[in-house]
Amino acid sequence: MKILMITFESPVATYGGGQRVLSVKRAFERLGEVRVLHLVPKGKENETFNADYTAPSDTEVRGDRAYWLKRQLFFSDFRPYGPALERVKAIREEYPFDIVICHLFTTAPAAPVDLVPCYLDSDFAVAPLSRFSKLLWPLTCRVMNARARKFAGIFVIRPGDRNILSGAKTTYLPCVSTSVRAPAQVADDAKNLLFVGNVKAWQPNRESVEFLVNDVAPQLTGTGYRLRLIGDGTQDYDGAENVSGLGFVDDLEAEYQNAAVVLCPVWSGLGANVKLAEALQYGSAIVTTNHAVAGYEGVVKAGEHVLAGEGRDDLTAILLDLLKNPSRMKSLRASAAELGASVLNQENLNAIVAKTVAEQAG
Repeated sequence: MKILMITFESPVATYGGGQRVLSVKRAFERLGEVRVLHLVPKGKENETFNADYTAPSDTEVRGDRAYWLKRQLFFSDFRPYGPALERVKAIREEYPFDIVICHLFTTAPAAPVDLVPCYLDSDFAVAPLSRFSKLLWPLTCRVMNARARKFAGIFVIRPGDRNILSGAKTTYLPCVSTSVRAPAQVADDAKNLLFVGNVKAWQPNRESVEFLVNDVAPQLTGTGYRLRLIGDGTQDYDGAENVSGLGFVDDLEAEYQNAAVVLCPVWSGLGANVKLAEALQYGSAIVTTNHAVAGYEGVVKAGEHVLAGEGRDDLTAILLDLLKNPSRMKSLRASAAELGASVLNQENLNAIVAKTVAEQAG
């Protein structure tokens, strides 16, 4: 089987969106050859991409507020885009693909739904965030579902997104980290409280680190524990009270092996947080937010696989209480590792994709 993957993201393990594309690509590679078509926004035509092909996109890199409001008003993500479709048809003459997998609705305008079976990994579903988008939401849902119905199948990253895409054939495809090989063997004397995330590229991560440095770190004095921040931009916090900020590191597995607790205090953002999946796959004791757990609704259970809270004071109290209970840390690690082995792993994604494609073909 020959497969064409259409994406705006590069399939790499260095950031969340790239990991999602990479995990989906690996799942489809079990079915046959996969070649990647990268849609290029206006303004990036001269850049190089980790892809086999490129095609023009109707999106702009630096569109202003009026531009994005216009895209929402005209439902641009759900309308075919001629130049991209022409490029896809030309590619098929050279590479006669049998099916197409698209990542995100922003690639749907390039999907040749009338030519071959097309699948869409919605990743995070479109959501009404602004006042304008909320007013437009009922009509947006109708147009989005009309487009979604043209796909042979839609993969959703959050179970609840199936309710939004109720008019389409949806399958839950969980978020997983592509960098985890096996659960970490946590050192008995581990004293690090680990946070992993790119602070420069994602605002929710900046909010998380500010909370950890300002609210949590001062309360660690005398406990023997210390915050250890990993990811681009975290080096800016190095030297704060009870804080080590290392920036990017080569050996992430070693960081998890020396982490008594992994912290994932995320209060905003769409989709599912890949760093929560990563910590679960490593078999970590985790303190996180209800918002992050909601990305794994029905899969990750607060109190069993992780400890979760709502506000800053709530999360701080949960963490400080856990630090006094080593046996609770061990039980959380065991539950997390079991969930990683049974659900949150590449093999499970491979099986879900294979079953979905086989059912459509048969």
